[in-house]
Amino acid sequence: GWLTCWNLKTGQLVQRVRAHNGRLNALALDSSGCRCMTGGQDRKAKLWSLPASTPGMGRTTSAAIGSPTQAGFAAAVPGGGGGLIGCLALELELSGHGVEHADTGEVLDVALSSDGVLGCSVSNDMKAKVWDLDQQACVHTLRGHTGWVVSVKFIGSTHTLVTASHDGTARVWDAWTGDSLATLIGHDGRLNAVSCSSDGRRVVTCSDDQTARVWETFDYTCIGVLRGHTAWVNDVVLSRSGSQAVTISGDGTARVWETKTNKCRHVLQGHSDDVTCVVMTSRARFVLTGSVDGTAQVWDLAADDVKSVDVHDGKVVSLVACADGSHAASIGSDGCLRLWSLATGACLSNQAGHAAAPRALLMVNDCSRAFSSAGDRSIVAWDLQTGAPSICLPAKQGSRTKSTHVSADGSTAVLLLFDSSIAIYDARSGQLQRQLMQRGDRDKQRVHSGGVNLVLLSRDGSR
Repeated sequence: GWLTCWNLKTGQLVQRVRAHNGRLNALALDSSGCRCMTGGQDRKAKLWSLPASTPGMGRTTSAAIGSPTQAGFAAAVPGGGGGLIGCLALELELSGHGVEHADTGEVLDVALSSDGVLGCSVSNDMKAKVWDLDQQACVHTLRGHTGWVVSVKFIGSTHTLVTASHDGTARVWDAWTGDSLATLIGHDGRLNAVSCSSDGRRVVTCSDDQTARVWETFDYTCIGVLRGHTAWVNDVVLSRSGSQAVTISGDGTARVWETKTNKCRHVLQGHSDDVTCVVMTSRARFVLTGSVDGTAQVWDLAADDVKSVDVHDGKVVSLVACADGSHAASIGSDGCLRLWSLATGACLSNQAGHAAAPRALLMVNDCSRAFSSAGDRSIVAWDLQTGAPSICLPAKQGSRTKSTHVSADGSTAVLLLFDSSIAIYDARSGQLQRQLMQRGDRDKQRVHSGGVNLVLLSRDGSR
């Protein structure tokens, strides 16, 4: 719940105040850099005066930083100097969320209009509240969402705002009248964030359905769907003109998009976990991303080496390497096996084999083949000379795969399901050889007193 102000010219801490009781969930700055608005777990939104800058020494002098539990966020304050005068001061404390239900009301996001006259807070009480900051009063409570309202932005320099909700929709509102102007429908999962271009022409929403959608504010129609992430999309930022967007995802990547063509220009890879926050500089030259992995990374979008590299479209599940050190194979959550040259690092082959995310990859002794298994009970044998799948045991309905093993000579495969059934296959032909335990046999045969967790085969597959 702490709010911290930093001098970006010197890197020194200016002031740190306890802003909220509990998490500080949201932070927004007005365009002049004079005030900021915060929202917290304590059901309150607060308006703060920021330290003034001394003239003559720079363009951006301070930053206000909030500290929620997983990842911090910051916003730079435009100003003219290298020194700061005054301190953070509380102007307003805005309450009203969660009055109907005691277990709701946490403020999840806040926004300020470009002229600093209006503010908006959104909450898990499924409502948005519009505040007249001069009159120090709530002028409208915006109702219509049927899920948590998690993100809000004012569109350009207008008093029109857009809210995003876990109900899978975004809604556009006239903040002065409280009227609903449009409902943006199209996502197949809950929405996580919304962003608007500075010129007010485009809105982008991002969702758990692994996509972001671009909307034209002229008539609020969807003009593009940004597809490519393999996990939920956490947030999105737009360039001033709205021509570029950067999305961040639970797949550990950020992606740079051309919103006119909906094409991905770059995949920014370097984080090892969920990417949770993103900032783009005003000229769209640099992007800063922050992750659950504890790192922040700065990306130069104009650099020659920022490019989409030949990697899995998702997380790498398993790696195996040949004993002679010539090549290695990787399998990813995209269901593909990639064959790599260890001498050059080049990808020699990329072949699809699984519809569901694989769980394991095993190599036989002579390095001629590898076997992978997925949760849908499919097993694929791969020819490691070509990288192509040679045999595939098709996916089946029923219990999911719990454990798989292949004998060292590559002759036999064993498959254990979560219902404790065990099947033996000929790994060369893919034919079922025998069923050691069928569904329900564990309790009948009393072979195991509990669930079966692991299966292993001898080197020759005889035991």
